Amino acid sequence: MKGRSRTCVHLTILCIGLAVNGLSQTANAQKQSDSTRHNLDEVVVTAQYQPQSLRRSVYKMQVIDQKKIEARAATNVQQILSGELGIRFNNDMALGTADISLMGMSGRNIKILMDGVPVLDRGDIRESLNQINAAQIERIEIIEGPMSTMYGSDALAGVINIITKKSKEKTLQLQAQVAEETVGKEYSFGTNKGLHTQQLGASWDNKGWNAQVGILHYDFGGFGADSIGRGQSWKPKEQWLPSVKLGYHANKWDLFYRNDYLLEQILTKLPVNLNTYRAQNKTFTTSRMAQQAQFNYRWNPNLVLNSSFAYTDYARFTRTELIDYRSRTISLTNGDGDQDTAKFNSINFRASAVYNVHDKLSIQPGIEYSWDKASGERIKGMPEISNYAGFVSAEYKPTDRINIRPGVRFNKNSKYDAPPALPSLNTLFRFNNNLSVRLSYARGFRAPSLTELYLNFQDANHDIEGNPELKAENSNSFNGSLTYRKPVNDKSVYSTEIGYFYNVFDNQIVLALAENSTTKYTYVNIANNKTTGISFTNKYTTQNIEWKLGGLLLGLRNDLEASSKLETKYGALNWSPEANVEVMYHIQKTKTRINLFYKYTAKRTNYGSQKNDHGEQEIYLTYTQGYHLADVNVQQRISSMLSVTGGVRNIFNVSQLQSTATSGSVHGGGGNIAFSYGRSYFVSLNVNFNNKLK
Repeated sequence: MKGRSRTCVHLTILCIGLAVNGLSQTANAQKQSDSTRHNLDEVVVTAQYQPQSLRRSVYKMQVIDQKKIEARAATNVQQILSGELGIRFNNDMALGTADISLMGMSGRNIKILMDGVPVLDRGDIRESLNQINAAQIERIEIIEGPMSTMYGSDALAGVINIITKKSKEKTLQLQAQVAEETVGKEYSFGTNKGLHTQQLGASWDNKGWNAQVGILHYDFGGFGADSIGRGQSWKPKEQWLPSVKLGYHANKWDLFYRNDYLLEQILTKLPVNLNTYRAQNKTFTTSRMAQQAQFNYRWNPNLVLNSSFAYTDYARFTRTELIDYRSRTISLTNGDGDQDTAKFNSINFRASAVYNVHDKLSIQPGIEYSWDKASGERIKGMPEISNYAGFVSAEYKPTDRINIRPGVRFNKNSKYDAPPALPSLNTLFRFNNNLSVRLSYARGFRAPSLTELYLNFQDANHDIEGNPELKAENSNSFNGSLTYRKPVNDKSVYSTEIGYFYNVFDNQIVLALAENSTTKYTYVNIANNKTTGISFTNKYTTQNIEWKLGGLLLGLRNDLEASSKLETKYGALNWSPEANVEVMYHIQKTKTRINLFYKYTAKRTNYGSQKNDHGEQEIYLTYTQGYHLADVNVQQRISSMLSVTGGVRNIFNVSQLQSTATSGSVHGGGGNIAFSYGRSYFVSLNVNFNNKLK
């Protein structure tokens, strides 16, 4: 939405907010319990037999709850996750997208779920994380380490499960938000400069039925343009995200259907050629409809059936126009990939049962089927991949303080030899109510994606060719953690956790220069890659303040090192520390919340390769500069339904990171990596209306 139409949306939502606030004298002004009373014993659902407390889960997990999401005042998932230990984002400036890495592993090695259902991504990066309405997120659960036994391919590094908000029982809720943010120093209300978001949502629950609707409009004006407004380093992006959810809850069963639609447009305005006075506009349009249905049946207290079905229809369109400023004409170009459509479809079906044999033993058998298909001018043929899997796990609790959970998954793939069995063993030992230890082993697995196998991608910044000979990745992972949790009183708790992980990856899929070429890249398998690390987290929570201090020492090694002479000089692993601090302070008297988030990421080193002047492959040590990232904001509640938030992101104004890793990369040379558009300032107006139904 541009110009006056965008301004109308802003004013419309503002008027709705003020009108709803005027009803506060007659509405139920009782505050939501989760905004005034902190939950001292978090409940998790990812990979669990049933919802249970975090401290009783056999998995080492991070939980980003609703309180923290609100404190982040985020407009996208990247802003929510960027401060977490072990998580980094890398930006593709040519495409206007971003990828995530978790514990040193990136892209396809991380399984992204929404309410437990896999999310489809077009390529080998997880751009879908920034294509989700952050206002609809209830919490995010992160499991570090392979989860292939439970979730199949792509879960080598871990799982990120985005859990959406549910309708509150017998309640009508209305929500509206308008947020305005500068982009660096650039901002103008109602124009393309800056970041503008508007969001409307409603939910209803009564007599077993429930419904939710919502829509988000995200408008990013870009950054780094030249004097005539072209050649932005950060591409303008506009998103529309409507969604609907319908459900019914009965005594023994519940069913819901959810439909999430995405319409995204990224605009690249290339600089003007001063010799011809011509320029190109490239528009990348993404259309994705993700549908899912889930059905759960409680046969009896000892037997529960769970099932889900999801279908995603994804299309990405490329349109390139040539603007001739002399003749004042616009025409379509005919270069390779200038006019292109790529389509992807996926189906996922999953069914499992949880049977309590007796109070000490439960088992979970299940089946899963997935199907992916791709088509387009730059995709070889119309490839399809099907995967059939069966899995079974058990929870054995010989005592209330011991939980042993073995599991195994069996796969059959239509394109390659998948591992016949993927075992895992997770254990929890609770020495008392305060002290517990987790130990686990898991075999990981990742299938090459259709784009890695068949997509040929060429433009001014990319020259990538798919490799149909790729093998599947495999991994062995060992994890352990020690947790001490001590309630101080009924309103406060202190906890400390120390963790360790060690992962070995075989046949890791990476981009590398094609044979006999200095410009074309292709996907190849490398023999060996290792990640290891030690983490610690200290957390203290009271009714008024919550603080967290954490640290991570991450070690990386790839197979290039084994054949280099650098190993004896730099050691077997390249280490990179991280640290973060979070403070959320609530002043109850003035209904004010002050939130501070800080993260330090040290310089990261690794091994890379490039061809010398003689065409020989050389191995060298690469590095990426470290950085400090900090955000602060103040949230002020004006009434029971109206609040305003203002703050600063990227206080230290980090924009470019020096790096040697970009030399000879798929994007060409260069000594800097674009990290951010710098320090920004934001303000948002939030309206929440709740009415209890009879």
